[in-house]
Amino acid sequence: MIAPIGAVLMASAVIVFAWAYGQYRRPTPAGWTESEGLTVVLVLFMMSLLTFGLGMIVRAVISTESLAMGALETGISGAAFIVAFALVPLLTRPARANQAPVMVVPVFTGTGATMPSPANEPGPTLPVQPAGGKGGKPGKTGRAA
Repeated sequence: MIAPIGAVLMASAVIVFAWAYGQYRRPTPAGWTESEGLTVVLVLFMMSLLTFGLGMIVRAVISTESLAMGALETGISGAAFIVAFALVPLLTRPARANQAPVMVVPVFTGTGATMPSPANEPGPTLPVQPAGGKGGKPGKTGRAA
């Protein structure tokens, strides 16, 4: 019965992380999110849930008493992850409210192909090439007509 407890602890850590992400990344975060001490406590709590949950699952796997889980244990473990999977989008919704979609603009790569790049990231800078030489304007060979 130790493996389902570990699964519930790990799923709880995922749920707490999703809730914290939604609270800290809202367009107007609550005042308590500015407290460094509360942030540290929250992170330690999540890491404790993860490590204890993983430890319990590892202990259940390497124990020689019973390798097979019953239907109840399997159901509890599966239900914990299904609940976590269902709650994560709901808990992270405040972070996605009023969030502008990522704009993608083509950036010249120097190879003749374009690659999508987020609009707020600078593209690669290329050295200035003389006009008419290699890397010059398309259709121009640099020869006098």
